Amino acid sequence: MMNIDFNKYNTIPKLFWRQVKKFPDKTTIWYKQSGVWKSLNWSEYGTFSKEIGNALMASGIYKGDKISILSETRPEWVMCDMGIISSGCVTAPIYQSNTEEQVYYIANQSDSVLAFVEDQEQLDKMLAIWDRLPNIKKIVVFDRYYPTNLPNVLSLEHFLELGRDYEEKYPNKFEELHESKFMVGPNKVRIKKRAKESMMIGLDQVHTDDLYDVDDCIEIDKVSNLYVKLEKSNNKKELIFNIGYHPIPKSVIEEYKLSSKK
Repeated sequence: MMNIDFNKYNTIPKLFWRQVKKFPDKTTIWYKQSGVWKSLNWSEYGTFSKEIGNALMASGIYKGDKISILSETRPEWVMCDMGIISSGCVTAPIYQSNTEEQVYYIANQSDSVLAFVEDQEQLDKMLAIWDRLPNIKKIVVFDRYYPTNLPNVLSLEHFLELGRDYEEKYPNKFEELHESKFMVGPNKVRIKKRAKESMMIGLDQVHTDDLYDVDDCIEIDKVSNLYVKLEKSNNKKELIFNIGYHPIPKSVIEEYKLSSKK
């Protein structure tokens, strides 16, 4: 039986990347291709999803943006979906059986800025309505399509290549997206104000108790004029986590503020 701390892995991306790191060589997806069953392991699933996330950033797509997927269920669907949600974006699924007008309605109402489509049939639907969808800047096609020189229409492999190039230029940028952030402040108003100013939508950590709370996944070490530095300790006492947060008492931060002024 799998033992998972759901207080720590409390989002789908956190749980997904735990599996990728813990079971890289274990099979996670089976699919049939040309009558032959094939498999993908967690590492391959993670690599594909990460390249999708990096390609989205390379395309100027960020947290909160909506992405349509017009396709039957297939490995590319779920892997693109994980790349999307791990980037903080939102997947807007569209049934492959939908008519052009139904596709238009969903893509338009969801404010999608990019669309993944399965094949020539689904691409033709999008091309027929694209002039009415000004928010969609790119279309990415899973399978072969024609003609191949359509502006802002990319093959899946080309899109993945964009992701690999982006990662080479900005290493660890994707990891920063799905790690949690923390903010420290004297009250809710200040926290929310700084969160909005920092464009950290949905990431303001607001609590009403007498603790400054720090998320257990920390990737920033500077908050306003306060610095919180975590170091390894010889103290073997087990850390106590409260609903996924490691509480730091006010007294500790105040003591650090005083010492930093000396």
